[in-house]
Amino acid sequence: MKRFIITLAVTVFLLTSAVSANLWVIDVSDVPSMDLLDDPSNISMSTTNIAPGMIITGIGWDLTVGTIGTSWRSEARSMWSTGAGPFVYVTPGNGDDSPGTNSYSSGGIIDLVAAGLGYITNHSGTTSIQLYEGYDDYPGSADAYYLSPGTYTLQYTLPEPTFILGACLLAGLLIRRK
Repeated sequence: MKRFIITLAVTVFLLTSAVSANLWVIDVSDVPSMDLLDDPSNISMSTTNIAPGMIITGIGWDLTVGTIGTSWRSEARSMWSTGAGPFVYVTPGNGDDSPGTNSYSSGGIIDLVAAGLGYITNHSGTTSIQLYEGYDDYPGSADAYYLSPGTYTLQYTLPEPTFILGACLLAGLLIRRK
């Protein structure tokens, strides 16, 4: 019974421990969407502000996409990755299969855990975004542009030391032999 009460107390402590949330806002205004994923002419951006051990918890966007010629707005996409590889692909104009200009918003930060993507820990200290096309209408040239306003936002946290300490205590209680 005593072990159960201690485990319950540590679990409540963990659930109520604060984490500090930070944002990486990327301005993609006037940036072209070029070719297929991983083509060398695509625009990629990265940051080392999201240090190793930080947890990526959310993503959001407020974008205006303008296409060139017959390219569709649904073809402008982004791929997010850390040193461990890609963790999310975003198609802001999903289903908008026609040329032209339109604005898209995620409506705030999307909780990646609630979306079923789990916790993404940044092990390398580098987080990147690559802007690419789902279908390349004009190889070697821009198919679309991200116009103003054009921002992606990545939310990340570093658990507070009390959270880390509590997690260690809980782990110790759970693996302790009788």
